[in-house]
Amino acid sequence: MSGTRQKSKGLRKKVRLRYRKELAQFEKTNSKGTAPVRPKGHLVIGGQHHC
Repeated sequence: MSGTRQKSKGLRKKVRLRYRKELAQFEKTNSKGTAPVRPKGHLVIGGQHHC
């Protein structure tokens, strides 16, 4: 059963940039409201993408 284990990939550039923008906006507003949730890495199972 080689190649079927779950593997966490790094974040996509789009997702990372969006998170940074939301975090900067959050800090600008003196940290009012809820902080943006840090996105998890993209999960790959056995070489196929599963969202």
